[in-house]
Amino acid sequence: MRQRFALCAISGISTLAWLTGAAPGAETVDEEAPRGRVVAPAVAIPLDVSPVVPLEVTTLDDNHLTGLYRKPAGDGPFPAIISIHGDLNEFGTDRLRDYLVSGGVHTRLLNAGFVIIMTDFRTYSQEVQSKGPLLDTLAFYRAVCDLPFVDSKNVFLFGGSGGGSIALDVAGAIPLRGIICGEPATILYTGILTTGDRESRQDPMQNPLKYFTDELQKTTLYKLSSIRCPVLILHGDVHALKTLNLEILPPMMKKAGVDVKIKVFPGSPHGFYFNSPQVTVDQVIKDILEFTTPLLSVPLHRMGRGE
Repeated sequence: MRQRFALCAISGISTLAWLTGAAPGAETVDEEAPRGRVVAPAVAIPLDVSPVVPLEVTTLDDNHLTGLYRKPAGDGPFPAIISIHGDLNEFGTDRLRDYLVSGGVHTRLLNAGFVIIMTDFRTYSQEVQSKGPLLDTLAFYRAVCDLPFVDSKNVFLFGGSGGGSIALDVAGAIPLRGIICGEPATILYTGILTTGDRESRQDPMQNPLKYFTDELQKTTLYKLSSIRCPVLILHGDVHALKTLNLEILPPMMKKAGVDVKIKVFPGSPHGFYFNSPQVTVDQVIKDILEFTTPLLSVPLHRMGRGE
């Protein structure tokens, strides 16, 4: 029987409140892929060998979304990486397809033997503490676990920026093999970000302790204590999130019993974890494989395409 996830509680909120309540909020840190830079080319995996396939889901609150996936050749069972984009807006399938076909990181993970799923979520730019994107991600998780070629005990989440915050939030509610976070927008996860004013976001990121109240710290520690899988954080030393993610949260994660590994990429801008110059992408893939491979209970079947 396929795994079923528990919806008992997330973030200390009762199921009913979690499904229906949404605190007013704002936009998160801006996304995602570095612009104007030479990035690593995708691994050329023919679409007739690994086509892009839609994955439609309906959430518990009746939201309808379409994600996309590519899989290695063969019947599996394969491990899977569910990728959650950043930003606070629904992307649509054209943008999701770009990750799977043209993305330097995603095509390399496919080539390494993972089923790669690009998920989407509802726009929440006016309600950043909305639980809607969490419901969306949980629906995709259920759908991925039901794919006949996916080993449901070997599923990872890989979220960047706001998607990293979502990954942390849902990790306590579902059985995952591990999660990978690229510079997670933890001003969302911690509840620090509560304003819709874009101009008001920088100070909370640069001086998070001014806003990280005792009550928010208590809630964050409670949320962290629900994470039972290993966590890999990929982070640069440029973006303002570094104070919260590299100095404040790691001791809290260890106190909560989270098995966390942090890899720092000096000089890398926000979004490097999804696409960057070749040398950086190579290191991102190396770090992800070193993190995921020892956790797997099924083998990786490398596609063997040239990089």
